[in-house]
Amino acid sequence: MVTDMTLWRTARPARLLLSALLVALLIQPVRALPSDSKQPVEESWEAVYVAGKKAGYVHTVVTRVKLPDGREAYEVKTVSKLQLRRFGQQISMVIEGRSVELAENGALVEVEQIVRTSNIEATRMHAKVDGDAMVLTVVTLGKESTRRIPWRDLPGPYALDRKIRDAHQLKEGESLEVEFFDQSLQAVVTGKVIGGPIEEVQLLDRTAKLRHLKFQIFPPRQDRPFITTDVWVDEDGETLKTNTPMLGGMTTYRVSKEVALAEPEDLSEDIAIRTLVPVKGQFKDPFETVRAVYRIHLADGVEAEDLPLAAGPTQSWQVEANGTILLTVRAESQGSAATAPPSESFLEPNSYIQSDNEKIRRYAAEAVGDATETLEKARRLERWVFENLKNKNYGVGFASAAAVAESMEGDCTEHAVLLAAMARAQGLPARVAVGFVFAPSVGKFGGHMWTEIFVNGHWRGFDATLGRGRLDAVHIKLGDSALDGADAMLSLLPIARAIEMIKLIELVEVEYKADD
Repeated sequence: MVTDMTLWRTARPARLLLSALLVALLIQPVRALPSDSKQPVEESWEAVYVAGKKAGYVHTVVTRVKLPDGREAYEVKTVSKLQLRRFGQQISMVIEGRSVELAENGALVEVEQIVRTSNIEATRMHAKVDGDAMVLTVVTLGKESTRRIPWRDLPGPYALDRKIRDAHQLKEGESLEVEFFDQSLQAVVTGKVIGGPIEEVQLLDRTAKLRHLKFQIFPPRQDRPFITTDVWVDEDGETLKTNTPMLGGMTTYRVSKEVALAEPEDLSEDIAIRTLVPVKGQFKDPFETVRAVYRIHLADGVEAEDLPLAAGPTQSWQVEANGTILLTVRAESQGSAATAPPSESFLEPNSYIQSDNEKIRRYAAEAVGDATETLEKARRLERWVFENLKNKNYGVGFASAAAVAESMEGDCTEHAVLLAAMARAQGLPARVAVGFVFAPSVGKFGGHMWTEIFVNGHWRGFDATLGRGRLDAVHIKLGDSALDGADAMLSLLPIARAIEMIKLIELVEVEYKADD
């Protein structure tokens, strides 16, 4: 029977996975979030394994509390910790979450989340229901940004369990859908549980007959799930095992506190290497390409229309008869087709692109110097970030522009957000793009982020990790984002999906820049 905390527990590994893909967190002392000091009504521990090795744990506590106005409520608190290796560097991460919901009807009242990143101050999110809106506040480096989300009563985590508990047992093929607020995405999403067969399942210390469920999360305005988690529950509805097929497989097991807190195993498995996409064919000079045609071979069971490929002036694709995708990528030129003027969201500061930050504005003015032409300004901004963000490492996950301006370290995401912020500080609309880029050092395509700046009537790409003043034909675009509100987290979902969908990228044709 699907009871107790099944639905919400199935959602947790997906949330943890999203944060793992961002590799955004570093273990530091965790400040306890405030709560009433009462005995928990429920507590659970899960051990987390990545690619077959223990990498961390998830701890959940549900407590009955009384709100200041006297109403009874449930408080759900989670702490998730992981240790991984990314391109040879150890990444440790922690997410601390808290939610409060009314005991009488399960309506969500308040949500908090603390995300700790490297050696900079944590990013804090707080959301509280205020009438017909949820007021969501994000604090980064002491700077606060607030927005209001239209709201109706939605269940909190413990109420989700009760919805499942009140339902009949999900048999094979039956399904249940419910909307809830996702702390990591900072958005209302739809969760769908699909019933499956009873199977003999291997746990850490034994085998057991468990019902196999699938849990899918659908982001806002999308009719396809961005992530599907396999879940195995016992006859009482307790979730004993979950698996998400990313990073070589992220698996959780319901365990005792002692097992959950045991030290992680050897971190020899590199999660970043696992996410690289193999290539058939060779480039003479990848960053001098002006046109390339690729044949994308998909994993078994993946439909071509499910792959989140962007289309536009520099990128087009078609599905071949056998289900492969023929993709053509062209290097950008000044003659690209003009587009409609961008909205204000690409000019305004937000919690990830703080273009009003004093240091960022100073850097931008220094970079532009005496340039007056828009394209030259953009190129100087890109070059400045390339040359001055000297500590290029993979120990930082997804820091905001203000954080990068302080530390001047990081990888492609840090280059991209800092360049976008500096462009906006100069009055140039800017956004980030996500996709794949060819990595000559390993001969494969890897997930990547770069910047697009609106120049002379169209969006033009700049990659501050390379500093070449233009893009080439080895940047394959999946999507773009202003990194505003929920879009900040949703922007990375195309990469998370595409990594699992693509089996091989075959180079069919390639053209190079003519010698000067």
